[in-house]
Amino acid sequence: MKTLLKFFPFMPAPKETGKLIWALVFYLIVPTLVSAVLGFVLGLTIILAPLAVIIGFVLGLYGLAGLIFAIMSYAGFDFEKKAE
Repeated sequence: MKTLLKFFPFMPAPKETGKLIWALVFYLIVPTLVSAVLGFVLGLTIILAPLAVIIGFVLGLYGLAGLIFAIMSYAGFDFEKKAE
């Protein structure tokens, strides 16, 4: 889990509302913008158009996972806990 969380840079600590807001804004807006730009550029070519759909889907999942991890981190969930 520690390796997975390295891909998500904005993880607020409990009771850090400002960082939570920045994380929510980041994970809602940045993947959407990157997906739109890449989708447009790849959609210009007929051959790479299917790749645009796949990249959009992956970036959508990244944004959703980032939102979930940010909210869980703000709520105080311990990601370092070992499986019992």
